[in-house]
Amino acid sequence: MRLLNNLKIGARLGAAFGAAVLLVLITGATGLWQARQMNLATEDITTSWLPSVQVLGEIRGLLGNERRAVLRHVLESDPSGKAKQQEAQVDIRQNKLAPLWERYSTSLMSSEEERQMNRDIMVKQKAWREADDQLIALSNAGDEKLAEARAFATGRSATLFNDLMAPVQQDI
Repeated sequence: MRLLNNLKIGARLGAAFGAAVLLVLITGATGLWQARQMNLATEDITTSWLPSVQVLGEIRGLLGNERRAVLRHVLESDPSGKAKQQEAQVDIRQNKLAPLWERYSTSLMSSEEERQMNRDIMVKQKAWREADDQLIALSNAGDEKLAEARAFATGRSATLFNDLMAPVQQDI
């Protein structure tokens, strides 16, 4: 305290002004650093997370469409209607879902956790599709297998579909 008392008023004002300028510079530098961190986080969201969420949302919708096509196949009584629903299912599976899964798995997964979840989804999707292939076979067998097809659609096929959709939803 004596040191400050021994200084002239001009020196004391200069020291106070210098300290204020130093605090402003520190505050400004901290603000710039935090703004850069926010920008990096925003870039990560827009270049990695958002496209990933968009593709997974499309995949979720298309899986639902594929499921509906199979269920409509079971409900159809006309062979041409059944054929139309089976064509829709194959189109969704091969022409719409396959490219989306390829895009997601090759360029949008950013963590090992996502890769593991994708492997789990692929296993569950394979099991569900095998069950749906059985369901279509039952549906194509005619009226004598219709009750069995409906039971299978609301039983095993529905369970496998729900098992598939849980990790897809979680990944979104």
